[in-house]
Amino acid sequence: MTLETRTRDVAVPTTGWFLLVILCTSALLRGIRLDAESFWLDELSTLNVVEGLWGDLFSHLKERDVHPPLYFVLTKGLGAVAGFDEIGLRLLSVIAGTCAPLFAFLLGRKLWNRRSGLIAASLVAVSPFCVYYAREARGYSLLLCLSLAATWLFFRAAPLFRLRPLAAYTAVAALLPLVHVFGFFTLAAHGLGAALLVLERRAHDHGDRATARRLIVAAVFVALAYLPWLPATCAQVGRVGQGFWVPRPHPATWFHSWVGEGVSSWAWVIGTVLAALATLWRWTRKSPALFSTAVAGLLFPCLLPIALSYVVQPFFMPKYAIAASGLTLVLAAGSLAERRCPWPRLTIGLLLAIGAGETIRDVHSRKTKEQWRELAAHASYQAVELKVPLVMTVHFATHLRHYLDPRAPLWPVGHHELITPGPDGLAQKLAAAGKDRFWLLNIHPDQADPALAPLFLQRWVPVDIRRWLGTQAVLWVDAKSIPGHSQ
Repeated sequence: MTLETRTRDVAVPTTGWFLLVILCTSALLRGIRLDAESFWLDELSTLNVVEGLWGDLFSHLKERDVHPPLYFVLTKGLGAVAGFDEIGLRLLSVIAGTCAPLFAFLLGRKLWNRRSGLIAASLVAVSPFCVYYAREARGYSLLLCLSLAATWLFFRAAPLFRLRPLAAYTAVAALLPLVHVFGFFTLAAHGLGAALLVLERRAHDHGDRATARRLIVAAVFVALAYLPWLPATCAQVGRVGQGFWVPRPHPATWFHSWVGEGVSSWAWVIGTVLAALATLWRWTRKSPALFSTAVAGLLFPCLLPIALSYVVQPFFMPKYAIAASGLTLVLAAGSLAERRCPWPRLTIGLLLAIGAGETIRDVHSRKTKEQWRELAAHASYQAVELKVPLVMTVHFATHLRHYLDPRAPLWPVGHHELITPGPDGLAQKLAAAGKDRFWLLNIHPDQADPALAPLFLQRWVPVDIRRWLGTQAVLWVDAKSIPGHSQ
């Protein structure tokens, strides 16, 4: 047995132990306080979709939602076993987030070596951005996991794209857009890379028409897999065009979502991005096709939707680009694993410490979800105590029913009812019920706050206002019941 063989035999189990520790760390960070935070808007939206019958799930998504069905189908199946409480609803995200470092390892090992794979897995395991969305009952963690898996299978199949590895890639790629429509942007990056690799082989007199045909068949299969959901997507796109609450992208929003708060958050993002750029710099001449695929994988999920949000309709949020965040961390591992430089080991240690510290701080110090709940609960408690109606739009009355005191007299209304002076308006209904005040609970007051309408303000006066993030609860009183008030 040669020295090289003995070294390899030792390295394989050592790699396995390291990977096992990383996956256990990933599961621990994503599972911390899994059931300690109350439901909030995303969890409630998911619960409204999955708690009914299977037929109701698809009809709800087609008529009242903007997401593909795969995440909700899997959540409903898992919920049938684990239950539809906070743990059951978030369990799929935790599982997907725990597995994401595994595919980061496989991708890093495929692109470079085992050392790079372990570093990539470690970065994804402690990434505050990835961990945060692995504890939400939404499909972003699953999108990250499948994007890393599909990218690994893509590079595993390239550049020859033989039948078996291409079939494995195609099977996973077909699932991506069924989890989230932003999966199409990752597939577009793969398509660009495949085209460049085929052209590169053809330029070196290695043209293979069979490879091109296999790639076309794979693309057709992915399209056919999405075809049954295409009519629902067209209806959802039309619904988004009629009015979507997502604001127009703004740099401050990106930084707040991606970077977070504090010096340590900045250090994490700057360190990983610079390491990823160093990797891309080395690829510019070494492999133009590889470089272009990686750049497209970073920019397509971000740049294209941002541009469309400015030109057509705002629909991009930073969390939608979570697939690009995962690829950034894998690319960063390529530079950090470089043995010839003296600084990577210290940098790796600092980044892992910062990432884990940020994640733990986020879990234990941020009370965002509890405060959303407390604001809605406050309005319902006050409505019970004052014996006044709790008014909100029909859509959010459905989402927030788990927050509210069941004794509260809930009045779901349409936006027009708040300002209509006729018999169908809120003022007339309140007068008929002998009420001169009500609590109004708004979820996104900055986007479409009916209480800001001039006609509304002519009749009502705010006497108590509670705000948190994008939500506000306001106690409105009829101006006629306030002595000395001039309208």
